[in-house]
Amino acid sequence: MAVVRTNALVVAESGAVSSWLGEVAGDTLALTSINTEPAADLVERIRASGAADLVFCEFAPEFLDERVALIERLAESMPSTPVVGISMHDSPDLILAAMRGGARDFFIVGRDAGFATQIQRLLRRSAGSSAAGGG
Repeated sequence: MAVVRTNALVVAESGAVSSWLGEVAGDTLALTSINTEPAADLVERIRASGAADLVFCEFAPEFLDERVALIERLAESMPSTPVVGISMHDSPDLILAAMRGGARDFFIVGRDAGFATQIQRLLRRSAGSSAAGGG
């Protein structure tokens, strides 16, 4: 039986985030990194990159406000695509800001066991709500 791969975009400054995602996701995610600069057209570049099943956004204290604004814009322009926060920092403030901005989940690099299972559950919920909501 063939493995179904989820197309995921990664918005991150840190190469460690992408590396960790690749390690824990195995063959379940097809990861594509999106350059964060220039920030002004980041949403347009994410939309133009193709059919993403989900978007991972790195959160760190130094670009917290920028990421929250990005997640809010993605939620408006791509409501059926789940956005997931991810961080090298285990900070309740980062997690809370991401979730308030519209992230559907949040992972700490190197900490979260069962990552692939959680992502599949998130995608099932998103597909169900898109089908029910027509969008």
